[in-house]
Amino acid sequence: MNKNVILFTLLCLLSGLLMQCSRHESLPPGNSAATNSNPLQISGKDAAELARNFLKKDKNEYFAGSEKLRLKESPEQSVPKRVRNVKTLYDDAGNPLMHVIHFESDQSPEHGFVILAADKRIVPVLAKSDSGTFSLEGENPGPGIWFERVKKEVTEGTKRIKAPEKGIALMWQKLNENSPDLLSETPDYEPPVDPYYCPPDTYYDSGLLITSIWRQDEVYNMYCPTRSCGKCSYAYAGCGAVAIAQVWNAKCNQKPKTYSIAPGPVLNYNFPLKDVRSTISCTSVNPNDMQIANMIRVAGMFAGSDYNFLNCNTMTWRKDIKTAFQAAGYSNPGTRVGFNNSTNQVRSELMSGHPVIMDGTNTVLGFDNWHIWVIAGIQETILHGVVDLNGSPTCMAWTYNMYYLNWGWGGNDNGWYAMGNFIGDKVNYDTSLNVTLGMRP
Repeated sequence: MNKNVILFTLLCLLSGLLMQCSRHESLPPGNSAATNSNPLQISGKDAAELARNFLKKDKNEYFAGSEKLRLKESPEQSVPKRVRNVKTLYDDAGNPLMHVIHFESDQSPEHGFVILAADKRIVPVLAKSDSGTFSLEGENPGPGIWFERVKKEVTEGTKRIKAPEKGIALMWQKLNENSPDLLSETPDYEPPVDPYYCPPDTYYDSGLLITSIWRQDEVYNMYCPTRSCGKCSYAYAGCGAVAIAQVWNAKCNQKPKTYSIAPGPVLNYNFPLKDVRSTISCTSVNPNDMQIANMIRVAGMFAGSDYNFLNCNTMTWRKDIKTAFQAAGYSNPGTRVGFNNSTNQVRSELMSGHPVIMDGTNTVLGFDNWHIWVIAGIQETILHGVVDLNGSPTCMAWTYNMYYLNWGWGGNDNGWYAMGNFIGDKVNYDTSLNVTLGMRP
């Protein structure tokens, strides 16, 4: 066979595979899997109505939390919002997987989002944010990694689970209530489970441990090596360096203490560094911008980042995250472990005020779609409700967590995300998510 024909055939096959792997949102209108009636499915119209209930419920839950646990209050909570649009995302078979509902307000046309499951066997609220939007089409690979994680677990789990687990059904019931019972408690108290008395729901919140919204370009990479990439003539800072620097700047760390910009003297960082740069230009002489850019560059150097990986990419080996903390003089540079087997450790770190660095990928080698970001908070909800268990009414307690993911992309897609046990089967699914935790200055 002619070599050109062989090459053309291989390119067609590769193109088909890439298109299949990247299909999230649309299928031909006549696709049977997407149009068949299913009593377990939540339609887009139903999702919009549930989202309106969510707005009321989420605000109540927020104000029910213990005052000392809410480390940073969000002014977004007090602004009335309304549903702007509903976008449905599908799995590979064409089944609706989740609905992305964007909100608007009189203050902003992009005032947050909630992602609701499209199947009653799945945890109802998959992600939420008080501001901004969610998209799989942007440059940020993080949402795509999260989406693939949800899709994989739900696809495998729903093959076995034919009806919602008791806890999942309770969560849908709670979401559909207009006036949920609320109670402020402390983490040391666990209400008794009594079939004759079902206690109110409880909510624990670490607050946001990191509020910075740094990114890889603009002013943030002005001290990186020169490259003809993007709108500025500098190499991208790299997701690893941005994540490390944001954790260095966290209230619990604030280390390293000093910096220098050649040929200048050694200076002290003015902690906490600003949450955002003062300009969208490629360079800045603002001292606050200079400190942020310097810290990100130092993080990249300490982690051994490659600023010329496949031309315009910057790569930080995920195992070298702790190397940067060691080079910065931390007494404990942290440990990198698998997320699935370390959720209790992650919870403990976050509840005690220490952010965690997460890394993940959708591919075997991790080169095509990988990312490093920060888990900057945790919300733990304990729901209580009476369910029919073996023919007897029983008060059931169901706990689930959501994590605040700071993707390191200038605030894009930041929000609270569910990160596992999406269908309540407690199966430890194989994923490529890892965390680096335990760092101490």
